[in-house]
Amino acid sequence: MTEKLKGTIVSIDGPVVKASGMGMASVADQVEVGEGGLVGEIIEMTSQVATIQVYEDTTGMRPGQGVLSLGRPLSVELGPGLVGGVFDGIQRPLEALALSSGDFISTGVKAAPLDVDTTRLVQAEQANIARRAAVCLQDMGVFFKEGDVQFLGPAPAPLHKLRGRYRYQMLLKAADMEQLNQTVRDLVETLADTGSTQVICDVEPMDMM
Repeated sequence: MTEKLKGTIVSIDGPVVKASGMGMASVADQVEVGEGGLVGEIIEMTSQVATIQVYEDTTGMRPGQGVLSLGRPLSVELGPGLVGGVFDGIQRPLEALALSSGDFISTGVKAAPLDVDTTRLVQAEQANIARRAAVCLQDMGVFFKEGDVQFLGPAPAPLHKLRGRYRYQMLLKAADMEQLNQTVRDLVETLADTGSTQVICDVEPMDMM
């Protein structure tokens, strides 16, 4: 776990804040500034003093309040539920902020960037689709090759649904190139017979060297 570091505000100039006691922090560290824990980022380090860009309104903040370095860069969270959402510059979902503070965002208000229930539902749906796809491919005879050819998958592709079509990926590994090629040809022919499945084959670049 990254160690958190506490400092103290010594000056405030609009959105730029300077804090002492931050000698162990680093440029680009994410920080929580003042009593409201406003989101900020260290943009300069001079000895024990950190210059911080605060990404919220600093009205009411004063010297002597605390600064907490999280010991990691400012980042965003990725996952199911991100697509279709509307966020501000520090990945706070505007819909959730409107419910908690109205049309005008209050200083220091926080909201989880991704809805936990949506994430769980999508992950469960992906797992269920992958299981159904595996059963379907087995019924079609895809896994008839054994021995030195290994099948990993199928699993949902990074964009598991694109333009109304579900996408899956499988990894085939083999010590013998000819056996692998024959297995791929059989796989393509088997899936092509369905008339509704498109197969795209990619070769591992390192195998071309």
